Amino acid sequence: MAANSTTSMALSARVTVQNQPVVLNASDLSKGIVFTLTQPTTLGSPQDFVDWISTTFNVSPALKLDTIAKSIPAPLDGAFAKFVGGTVTLDTLIINQPLSQYQLGVSYTIDPGISLIAGLAFNGIGVLITHQVPVTKLTAAVDDKVQSLTVTTGDGAQFTPPQGKTLNIKVDNEIMTISIVSGDTLTVTRAALGSKAALHASGATVVLNS
Repeated sequence: MAANSTTSMALSARVTVQNQPVVLNASDLSKGIVFTLTQPTTLGSPQDFVDWISTTFNVSPALKLDTIAKSIPAPLDGAFAKFVGGTVTLDTLIINQPLSQYQLGVSYTIDPGISLIAGLAFNGIGVLITHQVPVTKLTAAVDDKVQSLTVTTGDGAQFTPPQGKTLNIKVDNEIMTISIVSGDTLTVTRAALGSKAALHASGATVVLNS
């Protein structure tokens, strides 16, 4: 093999969003797995999208746009009809494993647009949703017995358990249960959920295990 040769590996994944197959690619696996949408995917009409949101996130009662349309007086009814006839497209879908983050971006397009005033029309809107799981790092190495961890300055508060409850975190392959947070020091129970207590280096990633 030549001295300057390189070997790389990429992953792809297929997921389903609103019954539509979506292909995601991941490259540069040395930095962890980050899946990114390969191309925009049409999700259907606004009603299709509303139905999917209602079913996926158990929103009840489901919103029916055609029922709303019947109650809209002229001349707004024409504009609403154009709105209902628009198209929803998935433009962004990123699943970032190292950062425990995902992004979902959709756009809504109306063609032709809704005229607002002469020379000005409303043609669409976009929404980007980012979900970030709390992530920090250990500031000192720990063995497999200690019951307290110190994390990056200012990050401790985001791991505070709700009143009367606990939270789980993951450090490398070990799950720990947080009982108390004092400043940036987390008091934990080791080897939770069947994981094994282990040594963890300074700088190890600490992520909320939801």
